[in-house]
Amino acid sequence: MAITIGKRQLKLILDRLDMVRIELLRLRAMLLPEEELDEEEKRELEEARKEIKEGYGVNLKDLIKADLNCSKSSYPEKLENLLKDSLNTTDRES
Repeated sequence: MAITIGKRQLKLILDRLDMVRIELLRLRAMLLPEEELDEEEKRELEEARKEIKEGYGVNLKDLIKADLNCSKSSYPEKLENLLKDSLNTTDRES
């Protein structure tokens, strides 16, 4: 059995499906408990926000290069060095 519908009807159906999807996501968000941060996580979050506000950061291209040029075991060390270099560059620019 085949049903033929017009573009307008298809658009109405898709719009209603989107509204249902959005409503389900809203209800899901209401029902799921929010995760509470412990004191250490709150401090880390505040420090990160402060650094962002002060303009500290890592160039995305440098981060990608670091990821491509290192093994997974040395990744944390390379990332730490990249962050230090970025902070030193920002300090010199100020």
